Amino acid sequence: VSYHTFETKDSSNPITTSSESEEPIELDLSVEIEVLDDRAIITGITNPNADVMIGKGIFGDSTQADSEGEFTLIEEITNPETKTITINAKLDGQKESVDINITPTDNFVKQYKEQQAIEEAAEAERDAAEAEKKAAEEAKQKSAEEEANKIITPENTPEFAELLESHADFEAYQAFADKYADRIIAFDGNIAYLSKPGN
Repeated sequence: VSYHTFETKDSSNPITTSSESEEPIELDLSVEIEVLDDRAIITGITNPNADVMIGKGIFGDSTQADSEGEFTLIEEITNPETKTITINAKLDGQKESVDINITPTDNFVKQYKEQQAIEEAAEAERDAAEAEKKAAEEAKQKSAEEEANKIITPENTPEFAELLESHADFEAYQAFADKYADRIIAFDGNIAYLSKPGN
């Protein structure tokens, strides 16, 4: 945990009180910061009921100082880099600001790096698994293409060899033909009868 105190260098923005007094008052702003592992706690003192915010108060924390001018703001710490934020105080059209630096604790930096290493290892593992899956799919597709283009012979297709050696019925031949439709087959055979076309 670290502590820092910041104050405005000057207070050149006067505030004019109600019509009962024309004496201007100054808008003061001083802050202290306590840095924890996951957040910075910013406490400070300004004029009572002043609006206080980090930046413009849109994305950063904002609050209103109490009757004693005290306030507390929270800034989340999400990365190990030192960052500068601006604390703004506003009251009756007057403004004052202080820039402060937030340096993450050594413990936060250590935990952040460890978490990054875990996430990177998990991502590498996912990438490796995806690459392995893609390679397997490509190999399967290549094998299927090779199988589809392979010439069917009795030597590489036992089903065809059995069909040639047996006296199967028409249904068996038809089933084989349907299964291997549009495929090329090759086998030893002979021409038992040849007739010459007449004229």
